[in-house]
Amino acid sequence: MEFSRHALEKHRLDVAKYAGLELLEAVASNIDAIFRRGEPDVVPDRLIGLELERRRTVVKYRCKTLRVVVAKTQRCYLIVTVFPDPGSAPHFVVEG
Repeated sequence: MEFSRHALEKHRLDVAKYAGLELLEAVASNIDAIFRRGEPDVVPDRLIGLELERRRTVVKYRCKTLRVVVAKTQRCYLIVTVFPDPGSAPHFVVEG
């Protein structure tokens, strides 16, 4: 099983509906640092063959504190989801 280009673009647009394309671009430009500073997260059983590792990182962007979940695949990093996490201290500050 492999992610298709169409599925990846649809997923990106779905995440962008909540977080905005500007945030996604800012996260993508800092993806290595965000991934390294994150805490390990469980890879769902159905994605074990696709994802090598998954991490969650608390990111400060503008005035928002967000939890960003990033998966590492053989080819790239994938921003899985972004959601609010107002009570946590950020691991990384994204300039924007």
